[in-house]
Amino acid sequence: MEPQLAPLASILKLNTRLVENCLAGLSDSQALTRPPAGGNHAAFLLAHLTDSRYLLLALLGGPGGSNPLSSFLDRARSVDDVSELPPLDDLLRFWRDVSAALLSQCAAATGEQLAAPSAQRFPVDDATVLGAVAFLTQHDSYHLGQLAALRRALGFQAMRYGARAG
Repeated sequence: MEPQLAPLASILKLNTRLVENCLAGLSDSQALTRPPAGGNHAAFLLAHLTDSRYLLLALLGGPGGSNPLSSFLDRARSVDDVSELPPLDDLLRFWRDVSAALLSQCAAATGEQLAAPSAQRFPVDDATVLGAVAFLTQHDSYHLGQLAALRRALGFQAMRYGARAG
């Protein structure tokens, strides 16, 4: 793995597990529960994170697979624009699939790929693919924090950094 990508890939790997820890034990109905003051529900956040990982995989030159969430999210600008999502088990399967592919692609990315201009601009100074990876890794962590807060708001124990038992 390219040394400049290794710390970001490590965070992506950690976040992969932490997202699952945030969702452990939630039912489909709990995953669709929005906070009383408004905002995103856990199912939308998981779908959004999965969708952004498909984008990241493509930016890194990953295999062109079809994003199973495109039909649900392509026209959505917020949770209010999403009328339906797959069940939580399906969302988690999509999350695992894209995460495995992304981590594999991180290991295969070359310095030349990372230094190339990003096909999509993000609100960071670095306009390279590596800059896009850095931004989307931060984006991952931002929404992970939202998932952790939602978990507590639903009455569950706090997210854990370690593996959750059963």
